[in-house]
Amino acid sequence: MEGKAKKKKRGEEKLQVQYDHLSSLPDCLLHHILSFLDTKTLLLTGILSKRWRALSTSFPILHFIYSDHKFRPKTGEKLDNFVRFIDQTLLLNSNPTIKKFTLCFPYNEKCVSHVDTCIRFVMQKAIQELDLTFTGNGSYKLPSSLLKSKTLISLKLKNCVFGVRHIARFTKLTALSLSCVTLSNLVLEDLLKGCPLLEDLVMEYFMCCTRLKIGSSSLKLKRLTIKVDHYVAIDVEAPNLQFLKIDVADFGHCSFKDMLVLRDACFNASCAPSNPSEIHSSLNLSLQSLRHAGFLELSSACLQVLPIPTFQYLPPSFFKTKSLIIKTGIQKYEIPGIANLLWSSPDLENLIINLRPSSCIYVKKCMVKYDFDERKYWESLTATFPCLVHHLKTITITGFMGEGRLRSSLKVFQSNGI
Repeated sequence: MEGKAKKKKRGEEKLQVQYDHLSSLPDCLLHHILSFLDTKTLLLTGILSKRWRALSTSFPILHFIYSDHKFRPKTGEKLDNFVRFIDQTLLLNSNPTIKKFTLCFPYNEKCVSHVDTCIRFVMQKAIQELDLTFTGNGSYKLPSSLLKSKTLISLKLKNCVFGVRHIARFTKLTALSLSCVTLSNLVLEDLLKGCPLLEDLVMEYFMCCTRLKIGSSSLKLKRLTIKVDHYVAIDVEAPNLQFLKIDVADFGHCSFKDMLVLRDACFNASCAPSNPSEIHSSLNLSLQSLRHAGFLELSSACLQVLPIPTFQYLPPSFFKTKSLIIKTGIQKYEIPGIANLLWSSPDLENLIINLRPSSCIYVKKCMVKYDFDERKYWESLTATFPCLVHHLKTITITGFMGEGRLRSSLKVFQSNGI
């Protein structure tokens, strides 16, 4: 009797071990678990059972990312295998809808038909989030059908070309990212008009567009990121904007309007040495438009265009910034701007000084106004900075450019009892 009981117990334990708890989970939960796998590994799960085969071919998230980003012509066979893998996967997919689709590989003209097939596939599957990231020197011309999607809520494009006559109508799009994209001024304007619900816009290293005009009084845009390495005029009107990041390598005209609810602003501008009249007014006015931001990050060029403070009274349009990051070398052409910011930011609580090499944006003949000893500048000031007395809680200094400059940057805080 005892032997039979032991055998029965071992049999029960064996049944418990063989029972597949994972496969008993609902499809939606299993799809979530599978979302952590790459597409190739995902398809391999189909060999486990019929249930897993059905799950792998009905998965609503597809990521096709070419692993070798150092593509060379001699590896063309490997690229062909990658493209064939995509075609086979699309043929097997049985899900009526696709939530996310990512295609990232070194594009060339031979792949046009394959990319077109992918676009048609996702359009038929009511795609919601689409990422087309093409590396290499080739650029893919977007089909007009994609620009009229009624289901897309997120679109990310890299190395793509917008056709001149294509008018976008993204009725549900809330997030748009354009990197190394070729489009004209008019195409960009029409594109933004065709995205009435757009909240998040990223534009990096775009081509052929010389004037970046974004916004209207009805625009719902909340987050905007712009990064360019060439001269371009920037006009932004976004009454609902909360986050703004501008990174301009060659600063030109820049205009911001209706930024009353702005919370975070990062303005990294740089430019070659020139006369103040060419850049001072535009850049200074741009900075004044950011005064409502609670968090503010400014580059050396931004500091240099700020006027020398008189310290007689607090300006009516003072900054409401509570956290400030300044990138500076503590040079004499930056010090008056730093003093201006401290004087006109009475509510400042946190200050981060990021020490780094900087260069003057003015020609030599304009340096007369900086005829002072930068090490003794702070000692010569008799004014008391309101933020240093009432609200400033933390001062963080990162980077290191010599003990002398570090000491001179601390003079103003020591003189105010900080």
